[in-house]
Amino acid sequence: MNMEWSIKYYYTPDGKVPFKDWMDGLGDKTTEDKIDAYITRLMTGNFNNCKPIQGVKGIYEIVMDFGPGYRAYYARVGKVILLIVCGGAKNKQKGDIETAVKYRDDALKRIQAGIFEGIKPKGKDEKDKK
Repeated sequence: MNMEWSIKYYYTPDGKVPFKDWMDGLGDKTTEDKIDAYITRLMTGNFNNCKPIQGVKGIYEIVMDFGPGYRAYYARVGKVILLIVCGGAKNKQKGDIETAVKYRDDALKRIQAGIFEGIKPKGKDEKDKK
């Protein structure tokens, strides 16, 4: 039996959502829909295209089999939450992984302080919910 996972996006202290900004910058609805489908699969526990980043504890990537080698990076927070921290293409992978680590560390610090809840997909903002 597959477990349902909750997807929440990382947002910066000033409210920006890097993953959404990256998606919006693609400028191609078909590509955005394909990436959304990969993210949706995670919610049902389908991690077939996912793997941990070697040498980087706690960061995983979704490898997407289309375009220029799109990837989305995430961290598991607790048992049910996946935190999508950024996206990119294979040719910028090293920098994207460094960014993912920075965002993950910031989110964990804010989670521990009780000031970060993430943002649900499709703009369903939960960060102000207390």
